[in-house]
Amino acid sequence: MHLALLSLMRRMLLVLWLVTPACGEPLSYQKEFELKLCPDPQKLAPPLRGDAESTMKLVGELYRLAGPKIGCRFVESVYLLSLGDLRPYGAWNGFMLDPQPEDDETIDRLNAYLVPRGYSLHLHAPDADGRMGAFSIHSLEGLDKRTSETRLSWIPRYHRESGWPGYYQWKREIYQRLPRDGPFTVDRVEGVMLGYPDAAVDHQEEMVWSDWPTTISVFLPDCRYYTCGLPEFSLRWQDASDPGVVACEREWGDFLRRCWASPAHRALQAEASFQDQRRRLLSADTRPEQLPNGDARYAESRRLGFSWHGVESRELDSELERWLPAHSEALQRALRETADLDEIARSAGHSRLRAEHLWAWILRGSCTPGEDAQRLFATMREHHPQSLLQLYRRELNDRARGILRREPGGDPGWDGEPLAQMLCSSYCRSVFRQLSDWERKTALEAARARRDYLPLQVLLRDSLYAAEK
Repeated sequence: MHLALLSLMRRMLLVLWLVTPACGEPLSYQKEFELKLCPDPQKLAPPLRGDAESTMKLVGELYRLAGPKIGCRFVESVYLLSLGDLRPYGAWNGFMLDPQPEDDETIDRLNAYLVPRGYSLHLHAPDADGRMGAFSIHSLEGLDKRTSETRLSWIPRYHRESGWPGYYQWKREIYQRLPRDGPFTVDRVEGVMLGYPDAAVDHQEEMVWSDWPTTISVFLPDCRYYTCGLPEFSLRWQDASDPGVVACEREWGDFLRRCWASPAHRALQAEASFQDQRRRLLSADTRPEQLPNGDARYAESRRLGFSWHGVESRELDSELERWLPAHSEALQRALRETADLDEIARSAGHSRLRAEHLWAWILRGSCTPGEDAQRLFATMREHHPQSLLQLYRRELNDRARGILRREPGGDPGWDGEPLAQMLCSSYCRSVFRQLSDWERKTALEAARARRDYLPLQVLLRDSLYAAEK
């Protein structure tokens, strides 16, 4: 309580300071504080532009300046890509442990060092439990790079030579030029700032969430060296081979590998204080998606002696999508021989392929256009109709029951769209009467629970489904 009160008092003093004439050094909570710390663009230090050794030397300087508690965070890939000038913004990175009033002062001290170098840190407000939301990192050179590469007409060009004044002018301009024809307008700007390729930004409205197999993740295994929020992003499956996506994967992955291999990183990693603080962070990480004693998705768990759980991602990703076209015929041949998706995955010659990935392709082929997935679905339907039906029933039941377990509210399309995709498919229409009474009832109850999603409204008036009322 005492620490929370101190933090609250400091913020109250800050508010008073903001409404009075400026004096002293600006704080990291002040609006556009960078303009006061470095108003002259000519005084910016040269950018790093993807130099891994120089980036890790900068991380070492920040570690000395901040101390282990905050300093050990700068090695995390979500921040490192911004410090290396490969993207404009690094965020989405958990919470700081044991927040203290002096942490705010540390961020102020870091900003005094970083802003003249073209970077800045922004603190997020504490949550309801008093935990300090993690800081975000901004890179002027990262923004220059991203806006020079884009083909999207609504993204204005930013030049680093314009410094922080030009940065805030750019932010005002992009919101003025942003298309207003969809529900994800602000998310588009966030995607640009996070360095996502054009395909991931421009097609956001077309993605289906709730782990639906038409939306995949980018393939960036190197970003999991340290436990942190990940700089991964989602794509339509059609964009897996988009040149911008492929280039981003290659550039980010190569840079991170060079960072981990650099002498500056090895020297920092060998320090006992660094190791102790990283171990403390990992043991205290209680995010819902984490497994006990560290998440197996992160190599840091094993390095620091935590249990290594044999968990593999079940999500489809861009690397698997690029693999499929060259192996579609082989998978079809295997499907003709057996309906055991685990056996097919083991013999397919891809170390990361799982039965869940094969099923996701088959499910996609039942609902949406896509030659390879449709051929897998057709093969399964022809040779193993009962196995297909059982898998499909399980999927439909899981989707429906998941909807009914969730509290109402929020975007009805988030989990309503995958259900609509299934119920609208010609395959589902052909087998719907074969489902048990409770299965049909559950599916339609879920559809009615998301009837604010227009496609489900229309579907519920369809004669096949309306007859089930």
